[in-house]
Amino acid sequence: MKVVAFSSLKGGTGKSSLTVLCAKYCAAAGAKVLVIDLDFQNASSYHFSPDGSTFDAKNMALVFNTGKLPENIVPSNRSGIDLIAAHYGLCLIETVGGRVLKNAMAEAKLKYDVLLIDCPPHWTGIVRNADNVADLIINPVRITEWDYKGAVFYRDLVKKHTDGSRAWRVLLNFYRPPRTENPDAKSVQYEAAFREEFGDSLLPFTVPQTALVRDAIDSGTHITQAADKALLFNAIRDIAALAGIEGDVKGF
Repeated sequence: MKVVAFSSLKGGTGKSSLTVLCAKYCAAAGAKVLVIDLDFQNASSYHFSPDGSTFDAKNMALVFNTGKLPENIVPSNRSGIDLIAAHYGLCLIETVGGRVLKNAMAEAKLKYDVLLIDCPPHWTGIVRNADNVADLIINPVRITEWDYKGAVFYRDLVKKHTDGSRAWRVLLNFYRPPRTENPDAKSVQYEAAFREEFGDSLLPFTVPQTALVRDAIDSGTHITQAADKALLFNAIRDIAALAGIEGDVKGF
C-alpha cells in the first residue's frame, strides 16, 4: 500500500481538491482506496460522506485518542473508496506523539492499494503523524511569494522532524504558464525561483488553473481525456501514477 499525504503549511493550495480527484481516479482504475481526512474543515469528509453525517461516532479524532483505526473506517458514497473522516475533535488534541498513526496502521494491517491523506494547513503533531507514515508528501503550491516561503520552511521541517525527508515534493497547482518570456516579468522570475530552489523536489508536471476542478468537486463533472479536460485529467493521472496506480481510465 502506497501512502500519499497532500500537505502544506498554507491554506488555499488545493490539498482537499487534489485528494478528492486523485481518490476518484484511483478508484476508477480499479484500486481500493482509503482517504484519511485530518483537516477539521472536513472538505474531503463531506464530499465523500454517504449521508451528510457529521461522523461523531467514527472519525480521526477517535483514532488519535484510542489508537483504533479499522473501527473508524466508513464506506464512502463512491465505489472503491473508504473514509476515515475529520472531526472538530481534532482541534482539541493539543499534543500527540508523532507515531500514533503509524502504530495504529501497523496494528490494523490495512488491505488497500493506496491511502490518501488530506492534511490541515499548519504544522502540528497531527500533521507529523501523516508525514511519518507517508511514502510521498505532496506540497501543492501556487506561484506566489508566500507559497514559496511556506514551502521552503515546510521542507526544512520535514527534513528535521519526520521520517520522510526524501519523499517531500512540490507540485505547482493552479498553474498558468507565463504569458511572456521576458526575464524581467514577475511571473517569469517567480517560476524561475521555484525551479531553482526546489530542483529535483519539484514534480515534473503541473495541475492547471481551471474551473473544471470546482465543477468536478461541486457538480460532479466527469473528467475525461476530451480536449477541454485533458490537461487536468493528465495531471491527476500523473499523481495517481506516483501512488503506484495505473490503468485504463476513461474518466473519473
